[in-house]
Amino acid sequence: ASLDNLAFPSCDSEPCKSLHGAMDRKDGGGVGGGDDKRAALRAKMKQVLENKTLKSAGAEPGPASNSAIGTGDAGGADAGGGVASSSSSRKPEAGGVSAISHVVAAGKDEDPWPEVPLIATSFGIEDGRKRAAELQRRGEFESVARMWSKLMYLARSAGSALLAPEVAALARDRCEVLALLERWAETEAACAEALGSSEARPLPADVARMLLWRGRARAELRRDFEGARGDLSEALRTSDDCESSSKEEIRDEAEELDAMLKEIALEDDRTATEAAASAVRCAAAAATAKSA
Repeated sequence: ASLDNLAFPSCDSEPCKSLHGAMDRKDGGGVGGGDDKRAALRAKMKQVLENKTLKSAGAEPGPASNSAIGTGDAGGADAGGGVASSSSSRKPEAGGVSAISHVVAAGKDEDPWPEVPLIATSFGIEDGRKRAAELQRRGEFESVARMWSKLMYLARSAGSALLAPEVAALARDRCEVLALLERWAETEAACAEALGSSEARPLPADVARMLLWRGRARAELRRDFEGARGDLSEALRTSDDCESSSKEEIRDEAEELDAMLKEIALEDDRTATEAAASAVRCAAAAATAKSA
């Protein structure tokens, strides 16, 4: 199926609202007014991602429109490489173990999406970026993550055809998209891969951001607060080598992560306290019933 003449929902559509939803938790709790600041930072990150995806698709940054963008037979994936049907009710899935299955199953040296033919060149990678942007607009978030896995596979396959800075920038963009999609298992794996690369070392500002994204993924996935705070501290140390503008943004994101870690810890404490109180009540009720 061709994408030519297909109209996509704008970023005011339900899928994109789900993708870029506020970080505030359901109970409305916050730490020191952190909810408003986190929401503001999230809105800023949303605009950055929208502008990047629009630019990759050949459109001007700014408010998204419903105009069609044709790029041939692209990506969201049936076996023939066609586009899966759009669903306005589809929401991002939590990045648990199943979310990373296609990456684990394929491995770093195997094509994670062989049904979608792309060549391992700069042109092929740019084509893949456009397809990922279109899939995001359609709300096909699983396919977005899978396309970015394929892009990294293409970058590794391209060898010397791609410069190290190009590969590093691609890895950074992949981590950012996965973090905004809240696919935490894939975010952690992607950040670890990018940070561990000896051939395409990211810039200091990108290293700091990926550490923060990985820190949040660790907290969200496994409540690994020690690992998350280790990433947070290392990100702040790395930010000392960044330009002033980048340093300010990184410290804002670090403050956001710190507030989120405190909030999650408080929620876990409340849950544990409530569970203990419930156990005491049940034991007392059982003792009363037995004595009666």
